[in-house]
Amino acid sequence: MVGKDEIITFILNYLFRRNKEWGEKLYWDKFWKDKIISGKFSELDYWFQVKVYRRMHNYFLSILGDLSGKKILEVGCGSGYASLLLSQAGAFCTLMDSSEWALKYSENLLQKIEIDKSKINYVLGSAEKIPFEDNSFDVVHNCGVLEHYNDEQIKRILSEMKRVTKKGGQVIVVLPNLLSLEIIYRMFKFGKGSERYISRRRLKKFLEEVGLVNIEIKSAHASVLPSFIPKIIHDKFSRIDDIFMWGDYLFYGRGFKE
Repeated sequence: MVGKDEIITFILNYLFRRNKEWGEKLYWDKFWKDKIISGKFSELDYWFQVKVYRRMHNYFLSILGDLSGKKILEVGCGSGYASLLLSQAGAFCTLMDSSEWALKYSENLLQKIEIDKSKINYVLGSAEKIPFEDNSFDVVHNCGVLEHYNDEQIKRILSEMKRVTKKGGQVIVVLPNLLSLEIIYRMFKFGKGSERYISRRRLKKFLEEVGLVNIEIKSAHASVLPSFIPKIIHDKFSRIDDIFMWGDYLFYGRGFKE
């Protein structure tokens, strides 16, 4: 049976130019390799990315509490910047990705911001078969990963994330809101990749099906205003991101392992 999420994905695929290679490993290898060659770090140099990471980081600290000595795994880390920031709060972070070029980019970013390397570990691995033992981490998370997979793959990834999480630990996933102004703008400008529309209700169902408890689905407090609006407007009307959170371009789901 075709649901609302599938219908919205079909419409978005119809409306926007497709970049079918997006989501393939070769695409991501090239993406991260090109960023390394450019020598630029959008996480540090582009005001919109700086805003998003700052707001998300502050919010994550509010829900994670004291991170001193905690072990964190990011599955499908990309730049891994979110985890690098969490390491500054005292956590020991493992960054895992299937692209060696993503890990190399993250290592370059780590050197750029001069973070304590002893708190960071890099691992090449698959999200569907995480190369760690059961009950290894206090928090397991990712951002912008699940929407590139089908339902069965998503459940395998979440099951793996749960498996390597300690009892009482948290699994947190952040997804894009494909109906937000920021994502619509990006699809107009760059075309649409392999990402699917996943509703908050569907994400909650995925988390329930893998056996997580005390599930929470909320805005990630990233940005309601899209990036084409000037920075001065973002700064002046920053409270919009807290008042109109239904329009936030990122949202998260988290659950606990019993």
